[in-house]
Amino acid sequence: MRALTILGLFMMVGRGASAAPVSSADALLERGIELRAKGKPADALELFRQANGQSSSARATAQEGLAEVSLRRWLDAHEHLRAALARHDSEWIESPKTRQVLDKTLGEVDAHLGRLRVQGTVGAEVFVAGKSVGLVPLAEPVYVNPGPVKIRSTAAGRAGMEKEVVAVAGDEVGVNLVLDPLPLEVLPPPTAAPMVSFTMPPEAPRWRKWTGVGLIAAGAAAITTGIVWVEVNDKGTGSCGSTGVCPQKYDTGLQGWIAIGVGAAASAGGAGVLLWKGHRQEVGVAVGPGMAAISGQF
Repeated sequence: MRALTILGLFMMVGRGASAAPVSSADALLERGIELRAKGKPADALELFRQANGQSSSARATAQEGLAEVSLRRWLDAHEHLRAALARHDSEWIESPKTRQVLDKTLGEVDAHLGRLRVQGTVGAEVFVAGKSVGLVPLAEPVYVNPGPVKIRSTAAGRAGMEKEVVAVAGDEVGVNLVLDPLPLEVLPPPTAAPMVSFTMPPEAPRWRKWTGVGLIAAGAAAITTGIVWVEVNDKGTGSCGSTGVCPQKYDTGLQGWIAIGVGAAASAGGAGVLLWKGHRQEVGVAVGPGMAAISGQF
């Protein structure tokens, strides 16, 4: 029955090719079909691959799949026949008879394959026999050759998982790959950095500076006033005249000397305040990881 199906497809391909202009890819396809008819599917497959490489088409892809059927390469034939049916690039592939033959052949191929229905952690990538087949959830089952099959699943932030299942021809096997979250990574405590410190230069307190300057200024003013008062002591407010009677005289000598003394004391006190250093005054700042400290000596 399979021989009749493939022979019928040969005839349809031949008719399709006779109606189309002959190109290099078409010539390769025609030569490959002749080789298949002579029972040389391996040689025909090589020509079909060359034709598909020169001008990819549904017809060339389908011929690859049919040659692989003859070679019993079921998984490759499944992929090429499905790919050909998914294309709509010519009248040949749109022909109902062509599609009917390819659909029937694909069903016969799938009977030789096992199917894996993979479930598990959403978003995880699934590898079957070392080849990525997509992310969970997979829309369709994965077709595999019968026998032991290794399946691996990975996802960011989760521990990977690998399983081996036995696929059975014509049957479907369910595989559940739920990945456990990875434990949170515990970071080591930060290494203590060396302390960085600096010392501010000594500086006189602001109140002492202004007090000293103020005393000196007040003392200078008092001394100036005292000198003026001493200078005008015993001097009248006008001339004595012909009568010999003089107007009122100033009696400011005592006050002047007192003012001079007070001014001198104030100036000396102000100078002392400015020049007196007292205790050494220092301010230190230390900075380290996660802390800051200020120290001082007054």
